[in-house]
Amino acid sequence: MGQNKDKGFTLLEIMIAIVILSLAIVPATGMFSTAQFGYKMGSESTTALGEAQRIMEECRIRRLQGATVENVSRTAIENQPDYYYTVDVIEEGGNSLITVRVTVYYPLGGQERELSLVTRMGDAWR
Repeated sequence: MGQNKDKGFTLLEIMIAIVILSLAIVPATGMFSTAQFGYKMGSESTTALGEAQRIMEECRIRRLQGATVENVSRTAIENQPDYYYTVDVIEEGGNSLITVRVTVYYPLGGQERELSLVTRMGDAWR
């Protein structure tokens, strides 16, 4: 009759299990914050690329319609707060080719980043 037949975990076993779980959970939370930053970076870069492609396409359409493509100084992008763009046009001497550079400036991690697209356009496109 002197034996205790209760089964269960001791306090020491429970504390060891908690320590082991905490050692596994702490690195996992660091991975989540890294993944979240990576997602934000990818999302902002994709938005900037889409805007640069849209602006470049507008330049191409102007050229196809016979209008001149002109330099544009830093201009805010509609519906994209803190996004700006510039257009630089370089006339190539003697021929009808121009080089067009569209640069989009966007915020990421408290800093301003930039993304540029460059293409050449000529009369052959018309």
